[in-house]
Formats: sequence, structure tokens, C-alpha cells
Amino acid sequence: MLKKYFSSLKISPLFIFVNIILFFAVFYFAGLNAERKTLELKEDAIESIKSDVNKLIEKKQDIIRSISGINILRDVSNNLISSESREFLTVLETIKRTINASVVYLMNSDGLVIGSSTYAELKTLKGNRAGFRPYFLNAMKGRNSFYAAVGVTTGKRGLYFAFPLYGNNVITGVIVIKFDLIEVDRIFRRFHIPSGLLSPDGIVFAGNNREWFYKTVFPLSDEKISDINSSRQFGNRIITRMLFNFSEPDIRIDKTNYNILLRDLSLKGWKIYTLNNSAVKFSFFIPFQIFLLLFLMETLIIYSLESYKAKKSTENHIRESRERFKYLFESAMDSIYILDGDGSIIDVNQMALVHFGYSWDEIVGKKFRDLFHEESLNLFTRHFKVLSKELNTRFEFKGCRKDGKMIYIDCSAVLLRDRGGEKNSYFVFLKDITKRKESEILLKKAKEEAEKANTSKSEFLANVSHEIRTPMNAILGFSEMLENTKLNKDQKEYIEVIKESGESLLYIIDEILDFSKIEAGKFQFDKSNFDLWKIISEVMKVIKVRISDDKIRLIKSIEGSVPRYLFGDIVRIKQILLNLLSNAVKFTKEGEIRLSVRLWKELGNWVSVRFEISDTGIGISPDDKDKLFKSFSQIDTSASRRYEGAGLGLSITSKFIEMMGGEIKVKSKIGEGSVFYFTINFEKGESEDEKTGIGKDIIKKMKKDELSKYSILIAEDNKVNSMLLEYILKREGFEITIVANGKQAVDQVKKKKFDIILMDIQMPELDGVEATKIISGFLTEKPPIIALTANAMKGDRDKYIAAGMDDYLSKPFKREILVNTIIKWILETRG
Repeated sequence: MLKKYFSSLKISPLFIFVNIILFFAVFYFAGLNAERKTLELKEDAIESIKSDVNKLIEKKQDIIRSISGINILRDVSNNLISSESREFLTVLETIKRTINASVVYLMNSDGLVIGSSTYAELKTLKGNRAGFRPYFLNAMKGRNSFYAAVGVTTGKRGLYFAFPLYGNNVITGVIVIKFDLIEVDRIFRRFHIPSGLLSPDGIVFAGNNREWFYKTVFPLSDEKISDINSSRQFGNRIITRMLFNFSEPDIRIDKTNYNILLRDLSLKGWKIYTLNNSAVKFSFFIPFQIFLLLFLMETLIIYSLESYKAKKSTENHIRESRERFKYLFESAMDSIYILDGDGSIIDVNQMALVHFGYSWDEIVGKKFRDLFHEESLNLFTRHFKVLSKELNTRFEFKGCRKDGKMIYIDCSAVLLRDRGGEKNSYFVFLKDITKRKESEILLKKAKEEAEKANTSKSEFLANVSHEIRTPMNAILGFSEMLENTKLNKDQKEYIEVIKESGESLLYIIDEILDFSKIEAGKFQFDKSNFDLWKIISEVMKVIKVRISDDKIRLIKSIEGSVPRYLFGDIVRIKQILLNLLSNAVKFTKEGEIRLSVRLWKELGNWVSVRFEISDTGIGISPDDKDKLFKSFSQIDTSASRRYEGAGLGLSITSKFIEMMGGEIKVKSKIGEGSVFYFTINFEKGESEDEKTGIGKDIIKKMKKDELSKYSILIAEDNKVNSMLLEYILKREGFEITIVANGKQAVDQVKKKKFDIILMDIQMPELDGVEATKIISGFLTEKPPIIALTANAMKGDRDKYIAAGMDDYLSKPFKREILVNTIIKWILETRG
């Protein structure tokens, strides 16, 4: 055909010249057009990536904003303890599945995860600490927060969205939702050119080249890279440098030159990049019109043949796809329902008939909601509203079989659209989880029984504590009074033995109670402003008294950069230091015992303080280190052991430190001594001088001149404790009236005006709480009422303050604390 065509063509020099000119002209303009198209494609690619990533993140943020208004989240924020309930954990699991999140969890104000949905292999994050994460710190300041990081526990990259929960207008916790970066990676994998996501520091966090992950593409100093690694933003991944950097306009990789395009995302500081081959590619165009006509004719013929083949192939693919779908539909182990837009069942698979006991004719045409038990109809309404907003949904409900038997169902539903974009059908997948639910019910029942037994144990311990503290108050109180009288040398020694033994017994009681509360998960810290230097001085004074041998030097070292005033639990900090220092005294014969305190880290209003307690004692063998922090465990368990104790001190110390976000460690060698060290995070406090106007000079002056003007009513049914109180307060100069129960206290208040009332709690006829309520009811100006009780369990103080009392002292009490508390309230009421 071509030969015949050419034989009929008259070729002249002009024809050849014109076609040569046309060929080079087309060649030139084709090159220019190829270069322009290449640049446009590069720009289009990065703009397309930028748009897709921004839309994905904005979509996640919109979902977070809608979720943050769920009522049950607001309700549970008033009492975060309820987050351990099955209902709330189900909410977290439902949110995770509904929005296709990786994990959803709740953090309290201390940065502890107290409730979590599941993640890989049904694990949860409960108990983890993430208070150092910026998303938590920003949410605690009242702001919704976005953060991209690698999970320390899961080791997976993700986008973290956090928002605060409020209770009584106070931030009580933080909800965190993490999305895996799978969807972000998919966006980059659609493009063949190297592209990815950069953190504000220029670290590759996502993209289509996994070998570049966790590498920096901008020039950073070794110090900066070290800071990034220590921040744990990328979990346990180590940040390294790329062989090239993006600060250059062009780079060379594998003998190919690339130019770099960067674009800012809507997220502050985050960027995307693309690397584009700098060589211009274009197709050669043969500008001979005669060949174009021939090629066009042949192309039309070939196109017709290929179109016919493609049509037949498409029909075959459609038929095969339908057959595969039908096979999967019928052989699936879960029930599958296809619903129309009104929620009517239009088709089901075989397993659906097995689960609910209907035949195909009986179930097709029914409303899907007819399969729900009446107790779960509200779930149907709620979740299908979510589904109608183009979100997939998943939930559990109670279903009703044809025979009336109730079954538990796990439901996943997907909204389908027709070609016009209209909502026209739903795919619903059901799994029978009746056996699992029945097991959960049995487990819940067992848990409730265990909690009931635990409550009984707590009540028993509270009663034991009260019964022991009441006589201990008299023993220690009268020992202190007797110590202030004229005694010979032997008598003084006997009194010291009585006091030391009583305080040791009281200390063991407190340790057992603390351990019980920790094991029951009911222990809470009482945080307040305190003077760290003063606390350390007080602790060192106590320890100094316990050292009887001049061969031991007691040394304290406080680094000047350590803030003096902090915010935390004073009692527990003192208890930790006393336990560790007492332990050092117990095992050290000579040498020194040193307490060192220094600033470890500082971040805004938060500081990490490092404590070290070292000694030159007997040391600890490697085999015995594992026993140190176990409950009721001691290194020397023989009957003749030299070192006494209940074996709870270090166990409780370790648990306290862990609950404060730290970890205690020990270094030791046999015969060379030991070093115990730990770090605790504190919020900076303020000077005590700024918080109180009552000085020691005023108290001393009142003790000398004015106390006889004030009358005190004592309501106490224990005669020995009444004698002790009367002896202490009369010596200070107060006017004293004593009654034996709450009813007599009410009668006395009606007869006479008192400046202070010391109220016991457990009394016959009328207890202290009821007596306080009655007095508060008929007196317009009630005198300060101070609870003076042996009830010393967690929450007792708050309970009595809520009942109308003004202050709280537990038995046994110190004379100085009792007197100073009374004077403080006299000064406050006096104005």
C-alpha cells in the first residue's frame, strides 16, 4: 500500500525543502511544548499532593470537633474514675471503630492514661504515661491540639488529635485520638516521583520511600538532632542525616539530577516535598502529512478491532466479578444484609438465615430494625443517623431470633451510593457474639463480687485503724507530757523507748493502710504548695535523731538551681525520703549517708527534680536487688535477722514514685554501699510568705498573753483522750469544757458561746458529723469546728469538711500541731 502511494507521488525540490522546514519547525515547537508541559506536570503533582494531604487532615479535624461534643464525654469528665466503667470504654472503642482511628484514650490531669480503646491484638494503653507530649500539655491549657509522632508503646507513626475535658469549668482530663499514617502514605504512593511529608525540623515522616523515614533533609547540628531524639517524638527511632540536603536547589541521586519543590501545609511548620528529574522529556513528532493520513486510517481500523476485543473482555470480567461476589457473599462466615435506602432487607446470605432462624422468603422485605430487641432500638436510631452522614459505623446490639431467643450481635454497616451520588443502599455485616458477651457478663459479675469484697476489706481496715489509733493517741500524748516533767535518767530512757515503740507501731499501721489503698486502686495524692528545702531539713532532723553512732556522717546537698517552692503531695514526698534514709541508717555502721537534690529538667512551669540517697553500708548483692521493691519482702528472712521492718517501706516508696511519674533505681556493691535515685516531676509553687499572714511571733505572743480569753468545747467519748486534751490545753491557758457525745455538745453550744469546738466523730447517741450539722443549722455565726478523730483513711478529711467542719486532725496528734491549729483559727476568726 505504501509503495503504491509513493509511486503516485511527484516529488520536487520545493516539496522536499518545505517538508524539511516543517519538520524542524515542528521539532522546535514540540521541544518548547514538552519543557512547558514538564514544568506544569511538576507543579500539578505537588499541588495535588498538598491538596489531598490538607483535605485528609481537615477531614480528621472536622471529625474530632464533632466528637468532642458527645454528651457522655462531657458527663464522665466530672468524675474521671468512672472512665474505668464498661460503658465508657465501649464509647472509646465505638469512636475508634466509627472514625477508623488507630486508638482512642483518656488521660487524667497528671498525664496518666486511665481509659483506652484497643489497638493491635486487643491491647490497651491504660497505665501509660504521656504527660511530656505537646498535645497533652496544649490540651491542658484549653486548646484542641494536633501532633504527629511515633507511639512509644506501639512504635507506629500517627497523627494525634487531643482536646480537653471539663468538669465544673476546670480541665479534668484529655481525650486523645490517634490515626495511623496509612492514608497519608497512600497519597504519596499514587505518584511515581519521590515525595513525602516533612516535620518542622525537616525530618521525613511519611512518603513513598520508606528508606528515607526518620532522616533529616535540612542541615541540623548534632545538638539539635540529640534534642529531637531525646524528645521521643519519634518513639525509639533514632534520627539520622540524609546523604543530601534540601537546602540546595538541585541534588544528585544515583547519577540522576533532581530539582526540589517544597510546599507548606495548613499545619504550621509542616511541608511536603517532591523530587523531579531535571531533564526535559518530550516525544519526537514526524511532520510529514502523508504519513499522518496513513497512520490515521490504519489506527481507525486497529481501534475498531481492539474496541471489539476490549468490550468482550470487559463483559467476561464483569461476569467473573459477579460470580466471585456471589461466592463470597454466600460462603461468608458472618451474616451479610443488603438494605435499600429505607432500611428494608432486599437480600441476605445463608449465614444470616442461620443466625436469626428465618427462611429467605420470611426475612426479605422485613425492616432491618425488626431484628433488634426493644432494648437496642435506640442504638439502631443513633448509629444509622451517623451512617447517613457518610460515615461507616460499628456497634453492638441485642437481636431477637424468630424463636424469641435474644442474641448479642456485633454490627458493621457501610453506606453505598449510586452513580449519581445518591444514597440508595447499605451493606451490613453481623457477627454473633453471644458466647463472648455471656463470658463478659460472668466476668463483670465476678469483678463486682471482687469489688464488694475489696470494699469490705477497706471498711475493716478503716475500723482497725480507728481502734488502734485511739489508744495510740493516749500512749504517745501522755508520753510526750511525761517527758516534759522531772525524770531521772532511767525514767527518761523508759519514756524514749515507749515513744519510739509507739511511733514505730503507728508507722507500720500507716504503711499497711497505704499499701491496701494502693492495691485497691483508691489511693490519691493531696497536692499543695510546699517548701522543698524546709521539707528536706525536717527529714534530715528526724534521721539525725535516729543515728546514735558518731561514726556516721549525715550530709545533705541541694543544688542552687532547684526551685525552693513546688506543688505536690508534701506527706508522700516526706514519706519517700524518710523511708529511703531510714533504710540507709539501718544498713550503715560507719561512713556517711548523703541526700543529694538537683534540677534534672525544666520545661515552662514544670521541673524534674533528681533525688539521690547514697550510703557506705553493707551493700546489696545482684541476686537480692529483685527483692527490694516487692511487697512483704526482705533480703534477710531468717528468724535472727538484724534488720527489723514489715517489708513494705521500699515497696510503697516504689509505688508512690511510679504514681508520680517517676521510676526508682539502685546501684550497689557488696561492702561498698548503695545509691537509690529517682526523678519526680513537679509544678512550680510560690513562696509561703505570699500565702499566709500569720507569723510565729504572733503565735508566741498569743501563747503568753491572750489564750486564757478563749474557751474550747471538747466532744470526746474516750476518757483517756479527754484527759490528754484537757491537760495539754489547760497548760496553754485555754478555758476548757468537756462533753462525752454529740448530743451533749449541741446542748452546751445552746447554753454558751465557744471560740473553738474539737469534735470527735464516732460517739454514742449522736456522732460528730450529725452534731456539726445541727450546730450549723441554728447558729448564724458558727465557731470553727475541728474534726479530731482516729478515722485516717483516704477521703475522710474531704468528707468531714463537706459535712460542715472547718478543719481536720487525725489521731494520734502532736501537741504543737494541735495548739498551732487552734491558734490559727482563732486568728482567722478574730480577723
